[in-house]
Amino acid sequence: MSGTVVVGGGSGIGRACAELLAERGRQVAVLDRRAPETAPAGAEAVIEVDVRDPDAVEQALGEAEERIGPLTGAVHAAGTARVTPLLEIEPKEWKLVIDVNLTGAWNVLSAVARQFSARGGGAFVAVSSIDGARPVGIFSNFNSALCS
Repeated sequence: MSGTVVVGGGSGIGRACAELLAERGRQVAVLDRRAPETAPAGAEAVIEVDVRDPDAVEQALGEAEERIGPLTGAVHAAGTARVTPLLEIEPKEWKLVIDVNLTGAWNVLSAVARQFSARGGGAFVAVSSIDGARPVGIFSNFNSALCS
C-alpha cells in the first residue's frame, strides 16, 4: 500500500485536497504546523511539523510513511500571508512569510523528491495562489515568495 502526504492539509485548500484524496482511496497523512481540532475526513494520520525546519520535515515524512506506507504522492499547500503594506513590513514578518512559503516548500519538495527517486518515482503537486501571477500591494512579501 502507498500513501500521499498533504502538507498544509489541516485547513483550506490543503484540507480539501486531503479529503478528496482519501475519498478517492488514497492513504492520506496530513502534515500541518498545528493539528486541526478535527482531522480531515478520511485522513489516517495528522502530524505536526514546521516546514521551515528541514530536519522536522524529514522526521514528519518518516512518521507518515510508518503510519500510511511508502509515499508515492505529495501535495504542498502550506503557506502564510500577512496583510502589510510594503513600507510597513518588519524584517521578522518578511522572514516568516519567505521561510514558510518559499523555503518551506523547498524543504518539503527536496525531502519528498529524494524518497521518490529512491523508489522509482512519485507525484508532487505544489499549490500556490493567484497572487503570484496578479500581485496585490498589501501582500508584497507573500507575492515575492510566490514569484520566486
